[in-house]
Amino acid sequence: MGNRLKRMDFARPHDAPPPHKLAGNDITRTGLVEAWQLEAFEAGVKKWWLIDSDKELRTALM
Repeated sequence: MGNRLKRMDFARPHDAPPPHKLAGNDITRTGLVEAWQLEAFEAGVKKWWLIDSDKELRTALM
């Protein structure tokens, strides 16, 4: 998992909001946001760094 996260973090645009900001600084939700973003990143979703919910991820993957 570590290399996957490193690749995603390296690809994140400098001006993109960090996952904890999208999660409202909720540490549990931050982990979920990172997982959703990782799935979107690996699937090639455009603007994957803005995914902040399971519903949004599922819509982007369709």
